[in-house]
Amino acid sequence: MSDGFPYPVDQPGNFSVDPNPTAAQLLPYGYAPGSYEMKCPVCWAPAYNVDKRASRCWQCAVNAFRADEAKKQAEQAGSDTSGPPRRMEDEFPDQAFDIGVEW
Repeated sequence: MSDGFPYPVDQPGNFSVDPNPTAAQLLPYGYAPGSYEMKCPVCWAPAYNVDKRASRCWQCAVNAFRADEAKKQAEQAGSDTSGPPRRMEDEFPDQAFDIGVEW
């Protein structure tokens, strides 16, 4: 009889993997644990238990880490967001987009 877990639980994306990055992963993003207090220059919230050389609070460092990971995954997937901006007229040619400005 199965225990209800037919997939490996230690793989990324499965429930047992901690979704938060480790302190070592957050070092390049400006967070280091310690015994100091500071005001985060990114979100202006008080940050406790940070190193005296930390430049961000834990949450801002996690946000920067996740944004960087998402950017890396998008680059690996081959998505290109550096092209020209798309126009609504091109996306929906059968719609009328009159904003009331006469040229």
